[in-house]
Amino acid sequence: MDIKSNRNKAIILSKLLNEKLPQTGVRCLIDKDFDDYAKSITNIKLIKTDFSCLESYLFCEEVIEKFVKIGIGNFPFGAKHIIKQLANVLKPLFCLRLYRELNYPSAKLVEIDGNLSIDKQTGTINFNENDYLNKFINKNNLSKDNNKIITAYKALYGKLNLEIRNHINGHDFLDRSEERRVGKECRSR
Repeated sequence: MDIKSNRNKAIILSKLLNEKLPQTGVRCLIDKDFDDYAKSITNIKLIKTDFSCLESYLFCEEVIEKFVKIGIGNFPFGAKHIIKQLANVLKPLFCLRLYRELNYPSAKLVEIDGNLSIDKQTGTINFNENDYLNKFINKNNLSKDNNKIITAYKALYGKLNLEIRNHINGHDFLDRSEERRVGKECRSR
């Protein structure tokens, strides 16, 4: 277990609390992350989010609509459209993160730049999932496993349920400079 990870620190703390101070009311909260797909630690002192990450609670029409109205103003697209477009990017990114976690944990992810374009008129986000996957394969010198990786990735993607909030990595949702660019581009049209 990587002790540099805040998630893992919270897991270790919950384990210690459970063993050493079982009567304490203190609980540790962590993102569920990939726990639906990979073996995970559980104990009574450890609480996991209902969705893959805490940020997923923000990924709903009501919050997005309010954010657009207050934070951006004059944005030409509604929350339903925004969620649908972001889901077309966030779900494949989550799937690749999950695939990496399960099969190649030391592999590096690639930047999304160059695989994403936004039509300012329609608000459509075009994400080239195949190119992104190929860049991941090439960056990590996994070309010998190319067909196996693509087949396994697509099979895994097919198993992801319809609730998008179970398939978002918070960093992809909130930390992307691309989303800031989307808002800027759409306001300038």
